[in-house]
Amino acid sequence: MQITKAVDRLNQHLPLTSRQRSLDPRLARLHRDILSEFARTGRPPRVDPTDARELAASDLVVLGADAVVVGAYPFSVAPTKHLVELPTTHTYAMCSLDALAIAPVFWTRTTIRSSCALKETSIQIEQDGDRLLSADPGSALVGIRWQDPTGHAATSMCRDMVFLAGTEEAEAWRGPDRSSAGVFTIDDAIEFAVGFFAPLLGDV
Repeated sequence: MQITKAVDRLNQHLPLTSRQRSLDPRLARLHRDILSEFARTGRPPRVDPTDARELAASDLVVLGADAVVVGAYPFSVAPTKHLVELPTTHTYAMCSLDALAIAPVFWTRTTIRSSCALKETSIQIEQDGDRLLSADPGSALVGIRWQDPTGHAATSMCRDMVFLAGTEEAEAWRGPDRSSAGVFTIDDAIEFAVGFFAPLLGDV
């Protein structure tokens, strides 16, 4: 129940699936193709600038110069704090939840290299599809501060979706207002990530 509520709450702030489903079917398929190419190669395909701008208007992709796609949640070409190693390449994730989504949603193997938002403690997580292989440290958690994006989510709310080294760090990061932020175990965060991102690959 906690995970279902969390997915619903994030969809209220960042309704990616409903935005995708409101698109023309051709653009929705293009968005799914972008995600699949990211998962396969670590990079997006070339996209017609007009199409790219339409997807960016719904914050489904992030654009660089000349309307080139440089990100599509959960992926980023631009370096972030969350490096994700794929079987034959690497990419970056927009946030902690995004990083955890890649292995189970795109059915691949990943090694996430990140760090705690408070103490810069290194955090490494290995996944194979829907299996969590390891988390170092074992006490690692995921924190999410509930908020509406300011502009693109990639440059606003994603920065408050973080890894935390343990309970002490999570309590300090969360602060006294428990309603404004959620803290999840890695297992729960993976389930949360799948619930949020998997619908983007479904039929429109």
